[in-house]
Amino acid sequence: MSEEEKNENEEVENPDEEIQENGEEEKKEDEPLLDSDGNPINPEDLLPKEPQAPLKKEMLLKSVKNLQKTYNGLSYAYTEIDLKEKEIDFLGTDIDNFTQIRDFNVSTNKLPNINCVGNMPYLIRVDASVNEIKDMDVFNNPERFQYLQILNLKQNKIHNLPEMQATHLLTMDLSENKIKDCSAFKGLPNLKKLNLSTNRLVNCIGLANCPNLEVLYLNNNRLTTLEGIEELPNLRKLRVRTNKIEKFDFVPSLPNLEKLAISENLIKENTQFSKLTFPKLQRINIDGNPYFDESGANPKIEILIQLEGFDIKFVNKEEITPEDKEEVIKEKETRREKAEEERKQKEEEERLKKEEEDKLKEEEDAKKEGEEGEGEEKEDGEEKENEEKENGDNEEKENADEEKEDGDAGEENEDS
Repeated sequence: MSEEEKNENEEVENPDEEIQENGEEEKKEDEPLLDSDGNPINPEDLLPKEPQAPLKKEMLLKSVKNLQKTYNGLSYAYTEIDLKEKEIDFLGTDIDNFTQIRDFNVSTNKLPNINCVGNMPYLIRVDASVNEIKDMDVFNNPERFQYLQILNLKQNKIHNLPEMQATHLLTMDLSENKIKDCSAFKGLPNLKKLNLSTNRLVNCIGLANCPNLEVLYLNNNRLTTLEGIEELPNLRKLRVRTNKIEKFDFVPSLPNLEKLAISENLIKENTQFSKLTFPKLQRINIDGNPYFDESGANPKIEILIQLEGFDIKFVNKEEITPEDKEEVIKEKETRREKAEEERKQKEEEERLKKEEEDKLKEEEDAKKEGEEGEGEEKEDGEEKENEEKENGDNEEKENADEEKEDGDAGEENEDS
């Protein structure tokens, strides 16, 4: 190949260089990558990282314990792994050989996932709290986790609550994650306790269809409504403390709810509490809402008034006393008298306003009649003036005609 041909090929292979030299087009800068919260992502963080502290076989062998019969009863196997606080960031493949594990504890490490539990079909308890786990996809396997009852994934980096197949799960702790969305969650038939506190939830969609759920924690999220908490007939305790709830436009049917915590929300109207008509409600926490800060109202008295007829026994952890009930009677009478006084005052204001309006109307009518009367007098005067003028003109004309006739008669006499 000649030097000239070589140069031509290089020019074809590098068209961008020619364009940049001529200044015809500037190379567009790559837009920064953002995570689900809109924060910049370092591209290096997306690359697979070499484990800095992988689980070693010696450590694994020391962590296994509790030798018991296997489920088929034909042999023995270790049923527990305890790797708590080992600072490991990779579990490796040796752990896959322990298929009879029932209690799995890898809490307080640096693990990005616990996919190895997919090879442990007899798990009863999993504790992987305080790690760097980002998803729960491993738990959506209908052929696994049929015995799992306790799942602790507190303080990880999970963004979504997915559909799960752990039909015997009783307790699940997902607090202190980054969960924004639960819409893919289809419920769990035997789940009794669910903790989603300190996440980023803006609604509760997806949390229905848990017929045996008794305890639900949603503290410290971004909720503005309770919509989505439906079909929870056995729910006894609900906590939605530190959210952004201002009004209860939607109130779920919770026939067995006994304890409700809605402290530190944005409720400004006392009548909003009257919407919380849960028939078995006994305890309610409402401190830290703007209504009480601005009005200075007594929370116990207010709740007893707004939820009259319900068997409320504790407000903000303070027991309702006979003295409180007597105070409620006095306060209700005071409010009744005040409402009656305000009603009378309003009626008086309306009466005075009507009198003023009637007076103004009379004045306007009188003014209008006066203007109409002046207009009629003016018209009559003009008509009279026109009539007099007409009469005068007619008289002048008649006089002129008479004079003309007299003149004509005189001329005739002269001619004769």
